[in-house]
Amino acid sequence: MISAEHAKVFTHDWSITIPERPSVRYIHTPLSRLDEWLGMLTNPANRPHDATLRSKEWDQAAMEELRATTIKKHHRALTEFDGLSMMVLVDGQLVGGGNYSLLPTGEVNLGMMFEESARGKGLGKLTMQVLIKLGQRLGIKRLEAGTMKSNQAMQALMARLNIPGRDEIKEAPGRGVVAEILYDIPETVEWEIDLQLEFGGPMAENGEGEAVYPPVLGPSWNGNVIVSTLLSGLGGQKCPDVAPAVGVLCVHATQQDQKTCLSIGGAALLSQPYRRRAPRRLPRSLSFIVLV
Repeated sequence: MISAEHAKVFTHDWSITIPERPSVRYIHTPLSRLDEWLGMLTNPANRPHDATLRSKEWDQAAMEELRATTIKKHHRALTEFDGLSMMVLVDGQLVGGGNYSLLPTGEVNLGMMFEESARGKGLGKLTMQVLIKLGQRLGIKRLEAGTMKSNQAMQALMARLNIPGRDEIKEAPGRGVVAEILYDIPETVEWEIDLQLEFGGPMAENGEGEAVYPPVLGPSWNGNVIVSTLLSGLGGQKCPDVAPAVGVLCVHATQQDQKTCLSIGGAALLSQPYRRRAPRRLPRSLSFIVLV
C-alpha cells in the first residue's frame, strides 16, 4: 500500500487534530475499543445505503466472526500495510470512522461512516478531507472513493470538494454491489486543511487492549546487545521475563536487501545481515526489543 518509510502510521498509535475544530479528533483504531467500533459498524441506521449489511442479522455467531475477522485484519495491517482505520471522536465520544482499503487492482479505497446523530454537522466533509490529505502525505498515488446513487449526501459532499464522479459498478466479495459512482481523487486538490498528526507508542495489542508479543526467537548480533525478534501482534503472547538489563529500547525494523535496519523515529541505529539464529524468511516489517 505504501513504502516502509511510512510504516509508523500503521504500527503506532496516533491522533489527528484540526485547529479549526478542536472538539474533533481522529485516532488510529485500537483493539481496546473494538466493541464500540463493532457496535457502530453493525448498527443498520449507520449504514443506510449498504443493503447487505443493513439486512444482515447480527447474532452471536455473526458477531464473533466479525470480531475475529477485524482482529485478523488489524494484525495483518501492522506488517502488510494493506488497510488502515481511524475513529472519529467528538469530545472523546465515538461518532464515526474512516478507513483505507487496498484493492486487488492497486487502488486504495476511502470509506467512512457516522452515527445517525452525528450527521449534518460537517463531519463528513472534514473526515473526507482528512482521509485525502493523510493519504497524499503517505504518498498514495491512486486514491478512490465510491458511493451508491441513493447516497445524495455523499455526492453533494464530493461536489463541494470539486471531485467529479463517474458511473461505474463496484462489487465486493460476499457483499455484492458496494458502489455505483466512483471518484478518482486527484493528486493535488484546490483546498487545504491544517492536519496535525501526533504519534504515540507502538500499536501491538490483543482484543483486551493488552500488549502482546510473539515468542522470542533468540539473541542476535553480539553478547552486549540482545535482540529478541518479535512479530508484531501475530500469534502473540505476553513478553516473557528476561535477564536483567539496564534499559529496554523498543525499535522498529524493516527488511531491505537482506539487511535489517533498526530505527526510532526514522533514524537508523544499525544495519547488518541477519545471522543464522534469525528466521530464514522474514515479513516486510518487524518489531524488536533491544536490551542494553
